[in-house]
Amino acid sequence: MCYIVTGGLHHRLMSVVPSARYGKIVVSLTMAKDVPAHFQRVFSGAIMAREGHGTLAGGASHRKIGQKSFAPAGAGENNEYMPSTHLSLHYHIVFSTKNRVAFISDTWRDRLHAFLGGVVNQLEGMSQKVGGVSDHVHLLIGLKATHRLADVLREIKSVSSRWVHEEIGEKFFSWQEGYGAFTVGSSQIRAVMDYIARQEEHHRVKSFQEEYREFLERAGVEYDQRFLW
Repeated sequence: MCYIVTGGLHHRLMSVVPSARYGKIVVSLTMAKDVPAHFQRVFSGAIMAREGHGTLAGGASHRKIGQKSFAPAGAGENNEYMPSTHLSLHYHIVFSTKNRVAFISDTWRDRLHAFLGGVVNQLEGMSQKVGGVSDHVHLLIGLKATHRLADVLREIKSVSSRWVHEEIGEKFFSWQEGYGAFTVGSSQIRAVMDYIARQEEHHRVKSFQEEYREFLERAGVEYDQRFLW
């Protein structure tokens, strides 16, 4: 089951609309020679993806989503058109491995987080922070108005699962079907980034299940415990 919280409202997504497939891709922090040839399509800016850097499609690099503006040709202060459009669409995404199996080893966890950030950037969003522990991940991302959140998550999971299978060699790895998505105001971005950065510290005393239930309850999302996991 997928949960989205936006503007104080919540919705359940009962289906996912299919989207275009992307080719096999990889983020390699070292560009090692032993990376398979079919994984040599490397995301621009992926090394910095985990720290909030990236390039917006058709726009300048290293800028937040809310800073991109569009205006019709000839628009000005005396023009009948609104001069620009401003967006600030940030989401805190949370999802786990299937059955919360502790698949994500600390020997390749950082590579996975960098790869996830690269997938977001390749989808023309912006990865602002990625983190997590052995059984789940957190992503803080910025999206455009034209993005469909369900499609974005579908691609993130599909492409990253394939990368884990082929690059890491974990043939039985998979993500859970659902996810949690919570909107983040601009004033909360730094706090969310700090929270994601301290995941190992948080989970010394709290399980993923406890953390996730707290997210849902704090956001006012109704859920049925029988179908939560």
